[in-house]
Amino acid sequence: MNRGDQDDQGLTLVTFAYILQNRDRLAASGTPIYRLGTQGGASQAVAVSLESVLVLSPQEQAALEFALPRRWVERHVFPRALDLDAPPDEASPSRWVGLLDLTPRERIRELIKCREQFEIQRKQVSNPGERAAVLAEVAVAAFEINRASMSLEKAGATAEEVLLVKETKAIIKSVVEMMAEPELGRALFDLLRRPSLDFTYRHTIRVFSTMVGFLLYYQESHARGIFQRVRLAFKDRHRSIYRRLLPAVSEGALTADNVVRLSALSIPQIRVYALGALLHDLGRVFDLDHGEGLGTADPRRVHRHPILGSGLFLRTYGLEHEEARYIVGDHHNQLFHPDGYGLTRWERNNGRRVYPAYQCCITDSLSDFTAGQALGFFPVEVCGLVDLFDGLTHPDSGEGLTVNAALDKLREEALIHGKVDPILVDLFTDYLHSLRIAPPPP
Repeated sequence: MNRGDQDDQGLTLVTFAYILQNRDRLAASGTPIYRLGTQGGASQAVAVSLESVLVLSPQEQAALEFALPRRWVERHVFPRALDLDAPPDEASPSRWVGLLDLTPRERIRELIKCREQFEIQRKQVSNPGERAAVLAEVAVAAFEINRASMSLEKAGATAEEVLLVKETKAIIKSVVEMMAEPELGRALFDLLRRPSLDFTYRHTIRVFSTMVGFLLYYQESHARGIFQRVRLAFKDRHRSIYRRLLPAVSEGALTADNVVRLSALSIPQIRVYALGALLHDLGRVFDLDHGEGLGTADPRRVHRHPILGSGLFLRTYGLEHEEARYIVGDHHNQLFHPDGYGLTRWERNNGRRVYPAYQCCITDSLSDFTAGQALGFFPVEVCGLVDLFDGLTHPDSGEGLTVNAALDKLREEALIHGKVDPILVDLFTDYLHSLRIAPPPP
């Protein structure tokens, strides 16, 4: 580290006086602050909140050393939906610390304030890019306040949690209405693909908004009779793949309508699925910065986050939103491929029930999925597909693939490895093509 050197993405040493002089800009941009020290003879940089630095004694201010990201001055100043110190960025602990310091009632008041501000802004702003920013901001606030409000240790729903559910569902309702606008999906894609340090939040909102957009596109396509096209192409394009995935299904039953059972969606269904997509990584509440793409990730920690998320969701949202809970718990299911993991797989591995041979690949019935008839449940596998796509195009570290290369990779996962449903991949490609992001399926 060199003091004042901003030629790369490492850390640069700064004084307390420098932090004090730039406190407003640091807070507005969500820049992480690090306190330097040693542990076990090794140098250590520990992330600290801006507030904890500002309340240090004069002696500590003079004695301690601090560091900032070298190019912190290039960070964008984000709009502040919450009256806290920082925008949604997991690299900075101050927003998270601020939310945890609030009482449950205060957190709900912040969520209500965010929702009310969002409802005003979405009526006032007409530019698609600005509308996308308004939507992304309220979605991050909803995820963050849900994350800060949930615990597995409490017994019984509190009055604040009842309000949390109500307000979050109201935000989802408005977001689904907005996402029906033709240009908003593309505007969100462009907005959320920009480089940013707040990987986890950007990933959450990309998966959420992409899944909502896809579900609305699917609803419209279903009404236009898209499955007639699927039926016509099934024999030459997909039948051999499903034969491999479903060896127990008879030749007569190996038809498009049987192996991929997808009915029309209602708007209330889409809202429930959207709720699951927004909170799909809720289980990382205890492990938000433990990346899956860094090479050093502990598989046990990675594999437990859907199970933790399902428990947190059930504890707060109850049994009324089971389809959303299964999205949280099973979005890494991958059609029960050996590389997949999640709630249902854990339950089956640890239970004594014997399940029948799979009769279809994708079902739109949760009861069929839990009974063991299907390899995947439609909203679960859609979320998993979008999650995989986002991981390919926006990895935790390094360069991501282009959209076309990522779609080629998804087709490989479908056609060769059996991790994703090939018909869903084609429908998803159709959706991206409708946004002018990708060519039509080959």
